[in-house]
Amino acid sequence: SGSGKTTLVNLISGLIKPNKGLIKIDGTEIDKDLNGFLSIIGYVSQTPFIFADTLATNISLKKNLKISDLKTLKKIFEICGLENIYGNFESSIETKIKSSAPELSGGQRQRISLARVLFKKPQILIIDEGLNALDQKSEKNIMREILRNFKKITIIYISHRPIKGIFKNEIKIK
Repeated sequence: SGSGKTTLVNLISGLIKPNKGLIKIDGTEIDKDLNGFLSIIGYVSQTPFIFADTLATNISLKKNLKISDLKTLKKIFEICGLENIYGNFESSIETKIKSSAPELSGGQRQRISLARVLFKKPQILIIDEGLNALDQKSEKNIMREILRNFKKITIIYISHRPIKGIFKNEIKIK
């Protein structure tokens, strides 16, 4: 705690600018095309924001879903284990959620937040303590499903508890 992990991912994600130097991804300064960069990145924070609307709208950020959106939504629903909250997909996507979802646990809100980011199909996924409210078994299952379903994704995963045996190319920063 206090070692700068969140600051690092805020720099990488373009949320804050460095005092000195540049942040480059694939040789391109992120400041030169911040909108383009933000379109390929997904960021899951420790404290998710949930707004008053349906589960489907909270995840997709769309009011009207196409058939392809529904297929994507169903897959993301499965990856994030949302059936553990609301039951089957068909009956739950129109479930209304209150603002900040006080009726849900922290882990349930984090699952929804992750689902929202995955729906966007990011190329770079940053999870900054974004699954810390889940038990380790659920956390591992979700990460395995992400890796299984998103073959060409770069994941920056920050956690105070290690989840062994998930990532092939791990860099540990202490």
